[in-house]
Amino acid sequence: MKPAFFFTLLTLVSGLASAQPVVLDRAREARESGLPQVVVHDLRVALQKTKDADMRASLAAELGRCLVDAAREDEAIDLLGAEEFAEAPEARFWLAQAYAQAGNFSDALAEYTVLSIDPAFRRRTEATLGRGRMLHALERPDEALEVLLSVAPGSAAGNSARLDAAAILVKLQRQPEAEEVLNSLDDLNRRDDEQRRYLTGLLALDEGKSEQALQIFETLDARNRRTAAAAAIGATEALLRLNRTDDAENLAEAAIDANPRSPLLFEIMAKLGEVYSRQDEPANSELRRWAADKSAPGRAALATYHIARNDERVGRTTRAIIGYQAFLAAHPQHPLRTEATSRLAFLQLESAQLEPAVRSLDGAEDLAENAADRARIQFLRGTANFQAGNYAEASRLFLEAAASPGLERDAAFNSALAAILAGNPESTRADEVLRDSHPTLAAGIELARTFRRAAQGAPDAGRELQRIARDAPTPELRDQANFGLTEWRLARAENRGRDGGRDFHLVANSSIPAEQAGYFRVYAADDGSPAAIPAVIAAAQGYLEENPESPHEAQVRMKWGEVLARRGDYRAARVQFEAAGRAATDRELTSAALFLAARSAARSMDAAMIEQAVLLFDEVARDGGSLAAQARLEQALLKNAAGQTDDAILLLDQLMKETADSRVRLAALLKKGDTVFSLGESDPERWREAAAIWQQVADDPAATPAERNEALAKAGFASVKIGDFDAALSAGYRVLDAPRDTQPEYFWYYRAGSDIGQLLESRGQLREAIAIYEKMAAAEGPRSDEFAQRVKRLRLENFIWEN
Repeated sequence: MKPAFFFTLLTLVSGLASAQPVVLDRAREARESGLPQVVVHDLRVALQKTKDADMRASLAAELGRCLVDAAREDEAIDLLGAEEFAEAPEARFWLAQAYAQAGNFSDALAEYTVLSIDPAFRRRTEATLGRGRMLHALERPDEALEVLLSVAPGSAAGNSARLDAAAILVKLQRQPEAEEVLNSLDDLNRRDDEQRRYLTGLLALDEGKSEQALQIFETLDARNRRTAAAAAIGATEALLRLNRTDDAENLAEAAIDANPRSPLLFEIMAKLGEVYSRQDEPANSELRRWAADKSAPGRAALATYHIARNDERVGRTTRAIIGYQAFLAAHPQHPLRTEATSRLAFLQLESAQLEPAVRSLDGAEDLAENAADRARIQFLRGTANFQAGNYAEASRLFLEAAASPGLERDAAFNSALAAILAGNPESTRADEVLRDSHPTLAAGIELARTFRRAAQGAPDAGRELQRIARDAPTPELRDQANFGLTEWRLARAENRGRDGGRDFHLVANSSIPAEQAGYFRVYAADDGSPAAIPAVIAAAQGYLEENPESPHEAQVRMKWGEVLARRGDYRAARVQFEAAGRAATDRELTSAALFLAARSAARSMDAAMIEQAVLLFDEVARDGGSLAAQARLEQALLKNAAGQTDDAILLLDQLMKETADSRVRLAALLKKGDTVFSLGESDPERWREAAAIWQQVADDPAATPAERNEALAKAGFASVKIGDFDAALSAGYRVLDAPRDTQPEYFWYYRAGSDIGQLLESRGQLREAIAIYEKMAAAEGPRSDEFAQRVKRLRLENFIWEN
């Protein structure tokens, strides 16, 4: 017994162990196809089921990598930061990558450092490169250089490390060292050589050799579109330094004109904007031409923005406001929306258009993509509330904006001032911010607060004014304090506030006996056309009148019922089919006739007839013939349609227990899923239950491609309803990733792909949505061209390029 048991155990363990690499292989293939999120759910499930420590580490590392690639670094940190993976180098490497991506450079550095000194770690060189980059990000350039230059030149990451080091040296304006590093590079691939030449051009710029830099940039025939665009920007900068503004304008405009889908289109347009800013009256002719060119929507959008920016620069405020409004109306999801909203609201506030400014800012904070943009919106909202006299709200908004380094001083000052006007006599957090870093402004706020208290008749205001006049950090503040002291002594100051505004589808043979000839005549009358139906009915009716005891009554009534159903007269068809069933002597014919009678009754759209249909289906099911299972299924569907979902589910469960027919069983499971799902609005847990039912169908080896695809598509939709994004992606991608047989299913294939593509789009994950649509476009089918066009549209409208 023991040897047999041991062999069985080995077989089971082997089976479990071999199943996991399949998940890993699928995950790697999906990730390399640009679809890291479609396997997150499967990897999580595998991780939950796996006990082996090494396999768990491998699964966690792959899951963490997919999460990092999907920009879900916080989830990767939660996963890989677990104690159980502390000794798993691959998992720690992706933990470091997640930290770096999250901007947690210190923790990333710690992880990279440990891995970079582990001689057994296969990614040691990559970890060293990461360590150097984190030191640079932490503004420790000398240490970063030491680490980057320690990477062996012949290693895979050696040239990347030295190019990074050279870039740091260029930024530090340590030109001789940067030049030495660049000259030490050899055996470069074309991409790295283009980067080297580009950095050489930047070196020349930094050394004031603008002509040399211009020559390098203009002769850099880069295949990499990003490097080519960067060189165009560098050449434009060189021309600006040579005071060749017109040439700089022509070069930048030519680069944009020739490469309307450049990966650095934003940056080139920004550099062109800098050129325009040096001109007294910049021409908008090229911008207007690009704005009207619908074949390049990305460039058109940017041109529309820069037209408004030019109008703002030269003081055409009304035109600039109209331009920004037009840009935001046409491109509400554009990456520049926050910038445009900020500039629009600023101009409106400057023009005393308070209510339009408030409307412009409404909801803008939620669309801002980073903390700095949110702070700018908060600052402008604070300004609007200040103008409206809502000083307490203005103070709060300004204080939140003060958390942004670029706004700290002005926002803190405004917050403190607004608090004073709101009647807050106490020192605020804004005072503390100013006291630590801007003592002169802090003293100004203190003086303003004292003025306020003096106006309110505070008895100690005079003493405070005397102290401020004595200790004021500037003569201006001292004079103001003394003047205020004099005025306090003479009269009471008055402060007036303002009311706030507000923010919305047989041929009959005459040689045979008369009775039999009449029987054949019923069938001979039907040529399949609608025009033949009256003749068939007349022949059937005549036959039964002439032969009331005919052994063919059931067959004749079946034909009669058939043509009535074809005509849509289901009520009459039901009568003939049921009469046929009662007249039949053959069990199978009885079942078939009653089954058709039930279907006809169900199609009559009459409540009483539908109840009759339920009873007829029940009779067929209880008879146990070949149609019993199908009848029980139809009975359940009618119960479901009548809102009797509990009865429907009981019937479907009974059917699945009784039938040996896999087709019927799977159809019942699919319908049970539909029924359970319909209950989700009142009980959301039923959506989860429906998803699990459909997953049973998808996992059943007997399921056809159509059944499997339908089940997965529906499971994906149910997962969306319960908020399980990863499970929805996994279900939909299993449809797309399954082998396509010689007669592939299309309806649910396209439905599942469209659903997860649109789900990714709704979350702003456009690159993965594009990868989904590209996969569908590559699969030969009736909608391939449609999805190819969708890919093209998404790339054009969202500035997404392959390089």
